[in-house]
Amino acid sequence: MFISFADYWRSVDYVLSYFGSHWDQKGETGAYNAVYAMINACAYSFSKSPVHLREFEKWMSTATWPKTTAIASLQKKALEQKERTGKVAAVPYSAAYSLAKDLLKPGEILCWETVIHAKFVTVAADLIVQSRTSDLSGKLGEITRRWWSEWTYGMDENFFGYYWFAVDLVNDTWRPLPRTKLLPREQWLFGDPFTSYLSQVRWNEPLCRFMIASVIAAQHNPDQKIQSVARRMMGSLDPMHLHWIVDLDGKQLLPELSYYGQCLSSEAPGSFLAAYWKGRKDRLMQGGDGGKRS
Repeated sequence: MFISFADYWRSVDYVLSYFGSHWDQKGETGAYNAVYAMINACAYSFSKSPVHLREFEKWMSTATWPKTTAIASLQKKALEQKERTGKVAAVPYSAAYSLAKDLLKPGEILCWETVIHAKFVTVAADLIVQSRTSDLSGKLGEITRRWWSEWTYGMDENFFGYYWFAVDLVNDTWRPLPRTKLLPREQWLFGDPFTSYLSQVRWNEPLCRFMIASVIAAQHNPDQKIQSVARRMMGSLDPMHLHWIVDLDGKQLLPELSYYGQCLSSEAPGSFLAAYWKGRKDRLMQGGDGGKRS
């Protein structure tokens, strides 16, 4: 199966096609690069084919994920600009930037489905090392910790993640954004009304993915804080956190989109079970605020 994955993606030249859209990912250097590097590393561990090793090395030759995250890269550029010019403008980041361009302050970005990529990288990095195709220069702990640390962006005290929020790159803070009006139908982004207006709706994919990222980072970093966050996330799971989208005050989802808030998350069950059993295996789920679940 691993070999077939690698062979398939090479056969389609790493172009992801879905619903009539086509996304050429060969230029990716971040989280998606990590996924393809991992697929080829795992394939090579079974096949020992020079083709899979070559593909792995090709992806790693352009990879930025071992050294930085998307937000950290943007922060570096913003701070350099401020030091050079004394000011920094709002950054036109993400495909949905147009929704927030009039609301963003200098130095802010619209953070849209960005931090959840931490799971891609932590899982991929861990599997690359497990495959023994590479030891990532002995920096697996550093890599997993760096990407795990982004769990705080957009996350409230109850582990409900905001779907839309702004990150201040200069001050390293974040804030929710106010609700905006729905764009005219002909301007809907991706043809979807949900992604065509800003709101303070929450979603649980950040929690699901950071449960996984937390137990992996905890394994490779002797840090009680990471272990504590992992246990707290596990302990937070309840019926509300099993939903995909959560409209806490009933005013964020348009009436015609109310069914979004009635769907269960496709990621929550698998993420919880994977994190729970890995946590048990690594003895992370004992004691503290998560002891009653072990």
